[in-house]
This record gives sequence, structure tokens and C-alpha cells, in this order.
Amino acid sequence: MKKLDDLERRILLELDTKYGDCKSEESKFLTRFKKSVQDLSSLREQTSQLKSFASDLQLFLGTRQINAAVFKEVKSVKKSIRSVQNYKINFKLNPSVMALMNEIDQFGKISFKTTKTNLPFKEAKVDQAQIEIRMPDTNNINNVRLQLQNRFEVTKGKLYKWLSRCTILPNGNLLIANYYGKKELIEYSEDGKHIRDIPCSRPPFDLTVMDTGRIAVTYGNCKYIEIFNIKNNIVERKVKFEIDCYGISYQDSKLFIIIGGIVITDRKVLKTLNIDCGSYLKATKDRIYFTNKTSVNCISMAGETIWEHTEKSSVNLRGITADDHQNVYVTDIESNTLIAVQHDGRCSRNFLSKTDGFYKPCALHYNKDKKVLLLCNYEKWAVLYNLVE
Repeated sequence: MKKLDDLERRILLELDTKYGDCKSEESKFLTRFKKSVQDLSSLREQTSQLKSFASDLQLFLGTRQINAAVFKEVKSVKKSIRSVQNYKINFKLNPSVMALMNEIDQFGKISFKTTKTNLPFKEAKVDQAQIEIRMPDTNNINNVRLQLQNRFEVTKGKLYKWLSRCTILPNGNLLIANYYGKKELIEYSEDGKHIRDIPCSRPPFDLTVMDTGRIAVTYGNCKYIEIFNIKNNIVERKVKFEIDCYGISYQDSKLFIIIGGIVITDRKVLKTLNIDCGSYLKATKDRIYFTNKTSVNCISMAGETIWEHTEKSSVNLRGITADDHQNVYVTDIESNTLIAVQHDGRCSRNFLSKTDGFYKPCALHYNKDKKVLLLCNYEKWAVLYNLVE
């Protein structure tokens, strides 16, 4: 029997090797084909962008260049398709095995016997069996509460302020944009100590953290964004657009920018979602959230509506962020409220109002590592809350 097992193992190993070689070649082709599909889709998207934003001359030159790239890619795909081979694996049985099969009428004889088992059985007590363990529903916004951590005044003594955006850096410090202020970003520690002012090319509107050393910044009606290295205060890249650039969010190596609609980019434009949205957005792993006057909107990465929640008492929703459970938090600068919308968009809850001593809340950011909510009002205060479930 050991001999037969060894023969079986060897033939299966040979078969697996041959199959692996064939599969490897096919995989290489499929990978190349998928890349071509992505490249062609990107070229199509670039063509759409040119038609929307470029001048006639730019459209003519850009279209010629894109057409050349499309022709080259199609030619490459055709060449790859012609080179695809068909594989056929055959098996030829050893003649000696054939002779043995002709001489015997059965491989062997099977027999079995039965014996009694002695499995242990432990009976639980009745009171133990009836215990029900209840887990808290962390997705329900009614189970969430805010715990004040710190509150301090931003840009003390400066007259013109619009604290349009805020975030928490990987080192724990806070970074705040003042759109009506100077050409700078303002960095504070968690306890409210002013760390430094980071110079910018224009007064910044929105910002998002990309990694431990880089952020992306928008400048509103200045029509461009910058990739900024905050370790050495150097602009690594500047991208110009034809129209205003407002809200920005970073997720899975992609930037999501409000430029009329929502543009998704990773150095090149991947997709444009022609959606009527406001000035603020937040991207998560599989969803995009944005505010639009009186509504909070949730869409897929393809731009399809998942839900829309309308706040009847709100007239000017601004900042937006989301927690670990996809519950969404927004500010209303007119009704002076912080509102939480449940992850399915079905219900909402007011957390803060003017009676809590907070006036014109605007910028908002949730840090998942620290479970902290950073909130800035229009022109004065920054407040840190622990999000307690």
C-alpha cells in the first residue's frame, strides 16, 4: 500500500506542477488585461474632464494625446489576445497498471465492527441555562454621549475668523484652518497650547491628513489644492482646477474633493460624481457623506444614493464626520446645534445646542484612534469631547 500511496503522490504532484504553470501564464494575461481596462477607463474619464473644464485648444491637444494612448493600448491588447495559448493536459496510464487491473476483480475487502462509546454528559443548572447576556447596541446613537475633555480659545486677539475646518494629527496635535484669517494653518496641543503657525500660499478652507507627514489643503475660490509636507513646510504638489475647491477627505490612498461635484483622484482623476453637494464631505471605506443645506447625504463610491436624512429644523448644515459605526455627526451654524444621524439615516439626535453655551458650530472631526470629537465654532472656540458608548 505504501508503494501505491507514493505513486499517487508523485503523479498528483506532477499534475499540480503542470497545472500551476498553465495557470501562471493565464494569470499574467488576465492581470495585463485588467490593467488595460483600468487604463482605458482612466483615459475615458480624462476625456470627460477635458470636455467639462478645458479650453478648445486644450481639448484638441488633449484629445489627440488621449486618442494616441487609446490606440496604443488597444493595439497592445490585440497582440496579447493573439498570443493566448490553449492548454490541454492528458494522462496516460502505465501499461503495468493496466495489466494488473485485468488480472484482479477487486482491489481489496472492507470490514468493520461496532463498539459502544462512553461519552460524558454534564447537565447545566437551570438558573445558569436561563441567563441571557445582552450586548450594547453601539450602532444606536441613543447609546452615545459626549464627555467634555477640553475647551480653549483659538487665535486670541485676531479680528477676522472663520474656523472652517479642523483635524487631529497622528501625533495628537490639533490643526485648524481659518478661512478668513492669514495664510496659515494653526497647530495646537490637546490641552490648548499654541504650537506653531504653518505658512500657506493662501488662507486655507479645508484640510485632510494623508499620512504622518503630509496633508492635503484646499483654498476655496482660489481653485487649487496643495499636497503639503508639514515636517518641513514644503508644498510637494499643487493641482489647479477650473472651478472652486472646497471640502476634501482622504481614504484608501485617494482624495475626495468637492469641485462642483465630487472628484475622486490618486494623482490622476479616477472618477467624477456629478452630485449637487455643499462644501463639506467625509469619505469612509465604502461610503461618502456630505451636507447640503438641510440634508445629510450618504452615497456609495459609485455615486448611488444609500440614504438621505433631512433635518427639518436645520437651515445651514456645515461640518461633517463619522464614527467607527458609520454614525454621522454634523453641525448647523444657524440653529447652533450638533446633530448625530444614525448609520442607516433613519433617525437623528441633537447633542449640543445654544443652551450649552456653544454659538455657531462649524468645523468638525472625529478621531477613531482616540475616540475623540473635535469641534470648532465659527470664530472663537475649539472643544474636545470624548465619545462614550
